[in-house]
Amino acid sequence: MTSSALDYDPQDGAIQGIRYINDGVAVHWTSSAMQKVQAKVDTKLPGRINQLASSDFEQSRFIVASSADRLPVRYYLYNKHKDQLAALPETYPWLKGFNAQPMQVIHFNARDGLRLQGYLTLPAAKNSGAKPPLVVLAHGGPWVRDVWGYNPQVQFLASRGYAVFQPNYRGSIGFTQAISKDDEFNFKAMHEDVTDGVKLLKRSGLINPDRIAIMGGSFGGYLTMSGAAFEPELYRCAITIVGVFDWEL
Repeated sequence: MTSSALDYDPQDGAIQGIRYINDGVAVHWTSSAMQKVQAKVDTKLPGRINQLASSDFEQSRFIVASSADRLPVRYYLYNKHKDQLAALPETYPWLKGFNAQPMQVIHFNARDGLRLQGYLTLPAAKNSGAKPPLVVLAHGGPWVRDVWGYNPQVQFLASRGYAVFQPNYRGSIGFTQAISKDDEFNFKAMHEDVTDGVKLLKRSGLINPDRIAIMGGSFGGYLTMSGAAFEPELYRCAITIVGVFDWEL
């Protein structure tokens, strides 16, 4: 199962591609013409995720949304006939020169053996060699997911010396049925998935195992309180943002 959407030709309505989420946003073009445009853009913007976000009716000019894990999305105008790429104004000009940190994909096993995925961002290493404290950032939903790419909240925390873990626990969309559908209302298992990922990082040697916080909004706020209630020895701090608690209501 994947989080996907069809892309249509604006002239005749024919399906020309499928947009989906893997570790990051991706597209599979069934149209050879769009494949060629994508290849041209990727050559001009290497090492980034380049989405052909929109076009004119004739599909001769395209708005390109180009992103990576360390930089906010940048928009470009691509002219197919002239093979020219022009940068549009920066979305966050005040971040120019900001030393963002890379986001890495990690995998971990839940206690029942289910293989799960998440993202880990580490702050710049300290000269002292001290390991950073960890903030567990649990996404809401639960039927959404975190994706690889620039995240201002993650980068803010990393700039202050915190490692950030974003677990895609079961119920997160865009994975196999065993992850995304079978236990989509098993909220206790979702809490346990987060716990199992955090305990793996606690043993990894990458973070300070005695300084771990958990934070989340909406359903992530519920997971935050679950962590504080059921794993009091694991977390030193719990921050809930508009958390969901009264399930009957």
